[in-house]
Amino acid sequence: MQKISVFEDNKDKPSDLFGLLQDNLNNFFKSIPIIEHLKNPALRMRHWSQLKDQISNMEFMSPQDDGLNFELLSRPELIANDARIKEISKKAEHEKEIEDGIENIRLEWQSISLKFDESKNDKGESMNFKISKDQQLEIVFEKHTQLLATYKVSGYEKFFMKDIELWEKKLTNIIDSFEFLLMVQKN
Repeated sequence: MQKISVFEDNKDKPSDLFGLLQDNLNNFFKSIPIIEHLKNPALRMRHWSQLKDQISNMEFMSPQDDGLNFELLSRPELIANDARIKEISKKAEHEKEIEDGIENIRLEWQSISLKFDESKNDKGESMNFKISKDQQLEIVFEKHTQLLATYKVSGYEKFFMKDIELWEKKLTNIIDSFEFLLMVQKN
């Protein structure tokens, strides 16, 4: 077993080591917010790519990277870019809200079905079925239309614009078709 001396060749004095330790601790405290931002579950590969593109020496970073350690997270270029990392992390959170909202719209419309009323003649015999005017359908339509409009002007819509526009078209087609069917069955 070889013993390593901290004061090899008297190059390092205790005061130098104290300064080094103090610098390491300061870097640690500065890196805590960075760690919080980088562990954000809303970060997607596109956000990691943005981080790599905008911050030098970020090649080592990815969401699945087991090689992340204190030394890497306390690099000066990372600490100097804390504001940019925070900005991308916050952007990821807002985009996650839109992503979840679009998925919730999809799921809610999967569960909606038209309701039909049976029409009977004077003898009580079944003649045909009519679509029921469903206020719930109109409420859901209004709610989702407003949500999509909000997403569209949020400032975080760029990645989801195709989905937003697709759902706007789908909702318009649904409500137009529903109103047309109601109008046709009145005649």
